[in-house]
Amino acid sequence: MLLVTGGTGFLGRNFLEQTQEPCIFTGRDRTKGEEIARATGHRFIPIDLTRSTLNEVEDLGPITGIVHSAALSSPWGTYDNFFINNYLVTRLLLNFALKQGVERFVHISTPSLYFDFKDRTMIPESFRPDRPVNHYAATKELAEAEVLRESAKLHTTVLRPRGIFGKHDTTIFPRLVTLGDRGGIPLARKGQAVVDITHVDNVVHAIELALKGQHKSGNAYNVTNGEPMAVIDLINQLSLVLGRQMKVVHVPGKLMGAISRALELAGKVTGREPGLTRYTAALLRYDQTLDITRAKGELNYQPIRSIQDGLKDYAHV
Repeated sequence: MLLVTGGTGFLGRNFLEQTQEPCIFTGRDRTKGEEIARATGHRFIPIDLTRSTLNEVEDLGPITGIVHSAALSSPWGTYDNFFINNYLVTRLLLNFALKQGVERFVHISTPSLYFDFKDRTMIPESFRPDRPVNHYAATKELAEAEVLRESAKLHTTVLRPRGIFGKHDTTIFPRLVTLGDRGGIPLARKGQAVVDITHVDNVVHAIELALKGQHKSGNAYNVTNGEPMAVIDLINQLSLVLGRQMKVVHVPGKLMGAISRALELAGKVTGREPGLTRYTAALLRYDQTLDITRAKGELNYQPIRSIQDGLKDYAHV
């Protein structure tokens, strides 16, 4: 039996819908969790991992593997909140895994670890900037270190998927569509920044490969579709399958940076999350593509769904 954290979230829900393994899954959203449990046949435990000792799970049967996809992934917030949600919860799960004799631990991390407001292409798993770009990246790096530190006692794998989209997506494409249908998607460099994105089915596939444990314990792997493309091309492809052209607004990069800095300063004064952070603005400004050679070679990972397929799914074509 598998324990899946973040089961009511985007990636966790897709994994639960596709896996053939019986699962126990956690989540804070009771209504959504019960809905997913009815649809998939998996067992839902409505707990807040930041306030739990996992006693609720201990007597439900032997856990052979853990898929840890729960995280606080906002670009804005206090360090303490990120530390509790991303680092301490991971440590809690590792302690549980070691105590219960769990065989496999798959940790979903982030390529935000690599971001440094510069163009980067074919980024290897070993790359690190001089300092983390935000609290999210900093605490996810700390969590990764804990996971990899236990690799001699527990078969651990870290996955770093880039820009997940697909069924149940509430972030990337919905936000782009909303902006495109309203004031316009703000783009620096005329949308020529080259990025990687990843269909959620490909991430689920990578998780399943990691759970097999046929690779060396204690390694991290980039996961993408392996189809880098310019942001403007992605928007145009999405417009095509939606049957309407989304509006874009070309904004000088320096101006976008200045606006996001001003909004962040205002956010610190008001205590409210700014509508645009420097990090969010920069994601559409700089090249960022990942090298997935290691995942292909060691996990035997090959993308099973293309970006075009995913776009058609999203548009229900």
